[in-house]
Amino acid sequence: MAEVEVGQNYTYKCQSGLFEKGDLNPTITCLEYGSWTSTQFQCVCNTPPMKYGTINEMAEVEVGQNNTYKCQSGLFEKGDLNPTITCLEYGSWTSTQFQCGNVIIHFIE
Repeated sequence: MAEVEVGQNYTYKCQSGLFEKGDLNPTITCLEYGSWTSTQFQCVCNTPPMKYGTINEMAEVEVGQNNTYKCQSGLFEKGDLNPTITCLEYGSWTSTQFQCGNVIIHFIE
C-alpha cells in the first residue's frame, strides 16, 4: 500500500475465488499517528463441494480452515480415507477420496 494521508480511506476486496462474509463494511480510515479504524470484514471460501451421502455443516469457511465430511445416517465410510479438506488461498479446496456408501451384505447359501 502507498503512503496515505490522515482521513484517507482504504477498501479491502476479496481475491478472485473468495467471497465477502456477511454485510460488513470493507473500508478503513487512516487516523492520526498512523493507526487505522477497524473492520470485521473477512473473505471466505465458498461452501465445500458436496459428496454423495455426506453431511456438510459448514457454509462459510475462512482460508486455512478445515471441513470434515461425515456420512449421513444409514451410510458408512468406504475405506480408510481422510475425510478432511482445507480451504486454500484462492477459494479452492484440497481434495479427498473420502466416500460414503451402503453396506452390501452377501448371503452364502
